[in-house]
Amino acid sequence: MMLLSVERLEIERDDRVLFSPITFDLLKGEIIKITGENGAGKSSILRAILGFLSISDGSIRYLGGHSKASYAEFLKEVLYIGHTTGVKDSLTVRENLTLLNGPLRDDQLIKVVNRLQLQDCLEQLCRQLSAGQKKRVALASLWLTTSSIWVLDEPIASLDSSGQSIVEGALLDHLKEGGAVIMTTHQALTIPHYKEIIVR
Repeated sequence: MMLLSVERLEIERDDRVLFSPITFDLLKGEIIKITGENGAGKSSILRAILGFLSISDGSIRYLGGHSKASYAEFLKEVLYIGHTTGVKDSLTVRENLTLLNGPLRDDQLIKVVNRLQLQDCLEQLCRQLSAGQKKRVALASLWLTTSSIWVLDEPIASLDSSGQSIVEGALLDHLKEGGAVIMTTHQALTIPHYKEIIVR
């Protein structure tokens, strides 16, 4: 099933085209990995797809259509996690997880912190955590969402090899359940069967 179709997309900043035209389709059960140098425009592509940023040329079709209705239906299925974590330093891990994901049952909370190896940090203020631990807090949404389309900006940045393996496991489980992922990263993935789009 076609979830997203991007054709000859261009974005301008300060009257300068950021990259060569980008074309790709996102299908159900698929990962699109967008890669390129820092500043190439990877995050801008995600923001344009989500409607946060205007495009200068090309087209984006959502669920096979161009209409506002198809865009609205697409967004209903999206989980977006940006490059900045959104984690509040003045709150505990528990409080941040509730802030980012809504009220959680105790069994949900215990399951996700164990999966992310944060069980010993649950009542710690997030200012006391490492960058990698904060990233894990932000990524907890991957295990708590029912969204079928994940839009992820540098989800494995700041993570050690263990953290990357945990996230890649979540991506694979999501695909097995019929989900789809579009993500940016300049890091190598160890998971098989993804389509790579290089931004130049």
